[in-house]
Amino acid sequence: MKGKRVSTGAPGSGAEVTAIKILEALEIDLNRDVRRERLSVAESAGAVKDRKIDAFSWGGGIPTAAVLDLASTPGIKIKVVAHDDLLEKINKKYGPTYYRLVIPKETYPGMTQPVPVIATANILLCHENLEEKIAYGIVKTIIEHREDLIVVHKEADKITLENAVIGSPVPYHPGAIKYYTEKKVWPSGPGRK
Repeated sequence: MKGKRVSTGAPGSGAEVTAIKILEALEIDLNRDVRRERLSVAESAGAVKDRKIDAFSWGGGIPTAAVLDLASTPGIKIKVVAHDDLLEKINKKYGPTYYRLVIPKETYPGMTQPVPVIATANILLCHENLEEKIAYGIVKTIIEHREDLIVVHKEADKITLENAVIGSPVPYHPGAIKYYTEKKVWPSGPGRK
């Protein structure tokens, strides 16, 4: 990446935060080693097409439409770069925010093998004072109408009761806990009610 034109994501975005951590873990100085752009994923894909940047970082559901469009563009061959080897280093410095994810080789045209990367989960946040019945209803609707969400984006097929109760860096709302307890997936143990 040194000496390349690189988009780290839109200013203040999760993609930018992650890109900065990845480049830092690679000991790449954003101010000296790359010519940095701060573009959204759609802007980044367009800039690659126009040969204005060499690479960009993105975090989002797969496949991402802008990346799929870029990979499908005649004359453009993309390469998804493996970086899961940075997981331990990044989590050691910033806490257990990331996990290993393998992007299947069928995700984007031109991929020839699965690519292991670091990823972070999306979480749904609410104010701690949100009424319990409303939080309960939101969680219930998401879980019980998952098929409707999958129609909108296939990443929703990863929403399950089992993975909804692990890995949150913030406390769960009592309404969510009530729903998960009723479904018998709420884990017991230290720090769990």
